[in-house]
Amino acid sequence: AEVPHPDDVIDSRQRLSRLVDAVRELPPQCGKVFRLHKLEGRSHAEVAAELGISKSAVEKHMIAALKQLAGRLR
Repeated sequence: AEVPHPDDVIDSRQRLSRLVDAVRELPPQCGKVFRLHKLEGRSHAEVAAELGISKSAVEKHMIAALKQLAGRLR
């Protein structure tokens, strides 16, 4: 296996740090939905059931989260 160049490691760590900060800045419910779906791998239906919201609300939270994260990470 190749060892990554130190500059690539630093860049990756900085990008990860920016992503973590951006996820923390999401509104509370939006952040919960994002973490459950994207980080824990739960389906929209599973997230909806756990949080007591509709599947449509989960989809709306995901759209909002992805828009906010994309804007923050540009």
